[in-house]
Amino acid sequence: MFVNQVQKIAIDNHLWHNESRVLIAVSTGVDSMVLLHLLQELTSTGIAIGVAHVNHQLREVSMEEEAFLADYCEKIQIPFYMKRWQVPIKGNIESLARTFRYDFFKKIMEKHDYDVLVTAHHQEDQVETMLMKMVRTGDLFASQGIVLNQPFASGRLVRPLLFFSKEQIRQYAKEHALIYFEDETNQTLQYQRNRLRHQILPVLKNENKQSFPHFQQLSEQIQEVGDWLGEQQQS
Repeated sequence: MFVNQVQKIAIDNHLWHNESRVLIAVSTGVDSMVLLHLLQELTSTGIAIGVAHVNHQLREVSMEEEAFLADYCEKIQIPFYMKRWQVPIKGNIESLARTFRYDFFKKIMEKHDYDVLVTAHHQEDQVETMLMKMVRTGDLFASQGIVLNQPFASGRLVRPLLFFSKEQIRQYAKEHALIYFEDETNQTLQYQRNRLRHQILPVLKNENKQSFPHFQQLSEQIQEVGDWLGEQQQS
């Protein structure tokens, strides 16, 4: 069962404890709506949850998504924190938007005493991230992927869905009849991440169904080597 698997990952990797206050980054896409639903189920273990949403105002449906999520959180009676981004005229939109999001999440964590921030990154996100870094640089440690558990703001930033595929996430959403929004910009080949997602990842998966877990394994090994070297330099 998906919920039990996520709970086991959380326990085994010390992602949170039973009294944690968990802030969930939710965009209304299928990944984050599944994450929200999973953590709703896990409130029975003692965790308290809240939702943080950034309206980037980049698409026509952004206001509809914001209203939907605000209503969703009101109905299930959990805190909802939202901020709208004023899109800059110039600059790297993706990078600036990410910085804005995480600055907002940090402020909410510190103001409302959340000790854990949870995002919905999954297997395919990990593969895309590592490929982008490998294309950009030949440096081993710079090619490390998304980290499962790391310090952030006043607590931790964790990604409990890293071991799950997009297919598993969509299946969970279907089984529980979850409502979510599709971001049409994910289909354009204008962005490098999208080109890798649509043109490269299907080839890798077709070559070996275990190729995606292998990327996660490689990322963990790079992190372990880096930690070991750091220890050796301090000794």
